[in-house]
Amino acid sequence: MTTRQEYLIAFKAMFVICKGVLVAGIPPGGVVKFPDVSTIQNTLKRWREDRGLSKAEVVRQGQKLSRNSFEPAEVTRWEQGKTNFTYKRLVEDICPAYGITDIDIFLDFSYRPTISDVVCVRAKDRSVHNGLFGQCLLVAPDFLKNNRTRVDFLELPPNTITPWDHHQGHEYVYLITGKKVWCEFSEDREKKINFKRFELNPKDGIAFPSAIFHCFGNAGTRPAQLFVARPTRSLPQGSKPSRTA
Repeated sequence: MTTRQEYLIAFKAMFVICKGVLVAGIPPGGVVKFPDVSTIQNTLKRWREDRGLSKAEVVRQGQKLSRNSFEPAEVTRWEQGKTNFTYKRLVEDICPAYGITDIDIFLDFSYRPTISDVVCVRAKDRSVHNGLFGQCLLVAPDFLKNNRTRVDFLELPPNTITPWDHHQGHEYVYLITGKKVWCEFSEDREKKINFKRFELNPKDGIAFPSAIFHCFGNAGTRPAQLFVARPTRSLPQGSKPSRTA
């Protein structure tokens, strides 16, 4: 059972994005257009009905999970656009009450994607960038429309560690080839809070929220090749590594 405290922790980062990005009108990643308040209001009713929730059930969930309680009449005013709310209210009260735990899912639900959003990326539509750790296959974000995921094939040289960094989004990293490859994670830059290290073998993969500090290392004698999937334009802007594995 999700507790109120767990919801507030999970939505803390979401609130930062809402406050700093939505209000400013700057879509994170440069591609995704976050819905305005009016669109969110219209989406709330569809979300509730799609999940078979009554207004009374929304209120009851709000009493358990939201920071501030509210009445069914206020739910009606939200859904009909008769009462505006701040993004802080959205994150702390409305989303928990409606069972919205993943901002990406809610974004997709509010957007209503169509077949026209499917993009076929041909070889001619991408460019190759020689990054710090090998070649990256790049596709212009505007070309991808509302699709938020991009992939890279990275090559990590022997005795190399990537910059220690964090950024928006989520990632999935798959080790294609390489020995003595590892990844480290921590909830703070000094590696004092919940530090953990994973050793990877070929065909192993690891998924993680990019907001957690992370880095990858290759202590082997040959280059390691990795496949990385992550949101468009969410790449960390690290510098060339100064230490060895």
